[in-house]
Amino acid sequence: MAQVYSIRTINGQEAPIPQSLKATRYDLDGDSYRSASGLLIRNKIAVKMKFELVFPPMNKAELQALIAMLDSDKFEVTYEDIITGIVKSGYFYHNDFSVNPLWIKNDENTNVIYDEFSINLIEY
Repeated sequence: MAQVYSIRTINGQEAPIPQSLKATRYDLDGDSYRSASGLLIRNKIAVKMKFELVFPPMNKAELQALIAMLDSDKFEVTYEDIITGIVKSGYFYHNDFSVNPLWIKNDENTNVIYDEFSINLIEY
Protein backbone atom coordinates (compact mmCIF):
# COMPACT_ATOMS: atom_id res chain seq x y z
CA MET A 1 0.00 0.00 0.00
CA ALA A 2 1.37 3.43 -0.91
CA GLN A 3 1.90 5.87 1.89
CA VAL A 4 -0.45 8.75 1.11
CA TYR A 5 0.74 10.96 3.93
CA SER A 6 4.19 11.14 5.39
CA ILE A 7 6.68 12.82 7.62
CA ARG A 8 9.69 13.18 5.35
CA THR A 9 12.51 14.19 7.70
CA ILE A 10 13.25 14.97 11.34
CA ASN A 11 16.20 17.34 11.80
CA GLY A 12 17.29 16.60 8.24
CA GLN A 13 17.37 12.82 8.72
CA GLU A 14 15.01 10.49 6.89
CA ALA A 15 12.14 9.70 9.24
CA PRO A 16 11.26 6.07 9.93
CA ILE A 17 7.83 5.01 8.69
CA PRO A 18 5.41 4.61 11.60
CA GLN A 19 2.94 1.77 11.98
CA SER A 20 0.23 4.42 12.27
CA LEU A 21 0.11 8.17 11.97
CA LYS A 22 -2.70 10.49 12.98
CA ALA A 23 -2.33 14.09 11.79
CA THR A 24 -4.35 16.82 13.49
CA ARG A 25 -4.56 20.35 12.10
CA TYR A 26 -5.75 22.78 14.74
CA ASP A 27 -6.32 26.50 15.14
CA LEU A 28 -4.47 28.39 17.85
CA ASP A 29 -6.55 31.22 19.29
CA GLY A 30 -5.49 34.19 21.36
CA ASP A 31 -7.74 36.36 23.49
CA SER A 32 -10.98 34.83 22.23
CA TYR A 33 -14.11 35.58 24.25
CA ARG A 34 -17.90 35.80 24.11
CA SER A 35 -19.72 39.10 23.98
CA ALA A 36 -22.59 39.92 26.36
CA SER A 37 -25.01 38.59 23.72
CA GLY A 38 -23.13 35.27 23.53
CA LEU A 39 -21.43 35.92 20.19
CA LEU A 40 -17.97 34.35 19.93
CA ILE A 41 -15.26 36.93 19.28
CA ARG A 42 -12.38 34.81 18.00
CA ASN A 43 -8.81 35.88 17.40
CA LYS A 44 -7.20 33.10 15.38
CA ILE A 45 -3.43 33.60 15.46
CA ALA A 46 -2.04 30.44 13.84
CA VAL A 47 -2.76 27.02 12.35
CA LYS A 48 -0.61 24.25 13.86
CA MET A 49 -0.02 20.53 13.35
CA LYS A 50 0.13 17.60 15.75
CA PHE A 51 1.28 14.13 14.71
CA GLU A 52 0.43 11.07 16.80
CA LEU A 53 2.90 8.36 15.79
CA VAL A 54 3.00 4.68 16.68
CA PHE A 55 6.06 2.68 15.65
CA PRO A 56 6.10 -1.12 15.46
CA PRO A 57 8.21 -3.24 17.84
CA MET A 58 11.90 -2.60 17.22
CA ASN A 59 15.29 -3.63 18.51
CA LYS A 60 17.43 -1.58 20.87
CA ALA A 61 19.55 0.04 18.12
CA GLU A 62 16.49 1.09 16.09
CA LEU A 63 14.77 2.57 19.16
CA GLN A 64 17.92 4.42 20.23
CA ALA A 65 18.31 5.88 16.71
CA LEU A 66 14.70 7.10 16.71
CA ILE A 67 14.97 8.65 20.17
CA ALA A 68 18.27 10.32 19.18
CA MET A 69 16.44 12.05 16.30
CA LEU A 70 13.98 13.53 18.80
CA ASP A 71 16.45 14.23 21.62
CA SER A 72 16.16 18.00 21.79
CA ASP A 73 13.72 20.59 23.05
CA LYS A 74 12.98 21.74 19.49
CA PHE A 75 13.47 19.92 16.19
CA GLU A 76 12.57 20.55 12.56
CA VAL A 77 10.05 18.25 10.86
CA THR A 78 9.44 18.24 7.10
CA TYR A 79 6.03 16.83 6.19
CA GLU A 80 3.33 16.84 3.55
CA ASP A 81 0.47 19.23 4.42
CA ILE A 82 -2.81 17.33 4.84
CA ILE A 83 -4.89 20.01 3.12
CA THR A 84 -2.74 21.26 0.24
CA GLY A 85 -0.38 18.33 -0.37
CA ILE A 86 2.50 20.80 -0.27
CA VAL A 87 5.68 19.76 1.53
CA LYS A 88 6.26 22.05 4.54
CA SER A 89 8.66 22.34 7.45
CA GLY A 90 8.05 23.43 11.02
CA TYR A 91 9.54 23.26 14.47
CA PHE A 92 8.09 20.71 16.87
CA TYR A 93 8.48 19.31 20.38
CA HIS A 94 7.37 15.95 21.76
CA ASN A 95 5.32 14.80 24.72
CA ASP A 96 6.49 12.42 27.44
CA PHE A 97 7.07 8.87 26.29
CA SER A 98 7.99 5.51 27.76
CA VAL A 99 9.59 2.37 26.39
CA ASN A 100 8.61 -1.18 27.25
CA PRO A 101 10.94 -4.16 26.75
CA LEU A 102 8.91 -6.87 25.08
CA TRP A 103 11.45 -9.63 24.67
CA ILE A 104 15.00 -10.05 25.94
CA LYS A 105 16.94 -12.49 23.76
CA ASN A 106 19.99 -13.05 25.98
CA ASP A 107 21.15 -12.82 29.60
CA GLU A 108 23.27 -9.69 29.01
CA ASN A 109 20.24 -7.60 27.88
CA THR A 110 22.14 -6.68 24.72
CA ASN A 111 19.53 -7.95 22.28
CA VAL A 112 16.24 -6.49 23.48
CA ILE A 113 13.05 -6.12 21.41
CA TYR A 114 10.85 -3.22 22.52
CA ASP A 115 7.08 -3.06 22.26
CA GLU A 116 5.26 -0.48 20.15
CA PHE A 117 6.58 3.04 20.72
CA SER A 118 4.13 5.96 20.72
CA ILE A 119 4.99 9.63 20.64
CA ASN A 120 3.25 12.90 19.74
CA LEU A 121 5.01 15.64 17.78
CA ILE A 122 3.43 19.04 18.46
CA GLU A 123 4.20 22.13 16.41
CA TYR A 124 5.58 25.21 18.18
